Amino acid sequence: MAVSLESFRLKDPCEWTPPEVCDFLAVILPGHPSLENFTYTSGYVLCSLDKEDIRRQAKSQEAANIIWAELSTRRRGATQAPQGGNCQAFVQRGGVDPRSFITIYVKAARQDAALELELCPTETVAFLKAQISIHEGTPVESQRLVAGGMTMQDEKTLTAYGLRHGSSVLLVPTLRDQVRQRTANFTPRGLLSVPGSK
Repeated sequence: MAVSLESFRLKDPCEWTPPEVCDFLAVILPGHPSLENFTYTSGYVLCSLDKEDIRRQAKSQEAANIIWAELSTRRRGATQAPQGGNCQAFVQRGGVDPRSFITIYVKAARQDAALELELCPTETVAFLKAQISIHEGTPVESQRLVAGGMTMQDEKTLTAYGLRHGSSVLLVPTLRDQVRQRTANFTPRGLLSVPGSK
């Protein structure tokens, strides 16, 4: 089988064009009905998706598992054989294209200033909380993050909440910490009694 110079086999998955993504999917999933769901997806977008996002787009758990495994294999192969100077950052960041980093602003509930963090959109909320703990000092277990009116869950990625470059996240202390900070003030016995009553 002859391979042209424009083949997806010779390129890094992040550099694939939409037709090359379709060729890749046709090779690993021949004749599968979910192929038409990736017609306009570039390699850059495909590499930025997590497994759950691929499952949603493919509308098939089986297809998503195959795409995820094959894409991981190809990306690992690309990082093992770097071709340029920019690939070193690609390898150091865990196989993520360094151009895909976004800036997220974390605003505390009672502060005027916001914390600026540069993260990969495929990072988890747990990683974001760890970064906030390092830079801002709030312990991870005391953090509750809100994006778009939803409380963020630790296992989900930043893209699952639609966070883009310049997005804001609200840092709210958890309720149990507020309860610990508040001291119990009970009125002394008999202070509110009416004079003359028993």
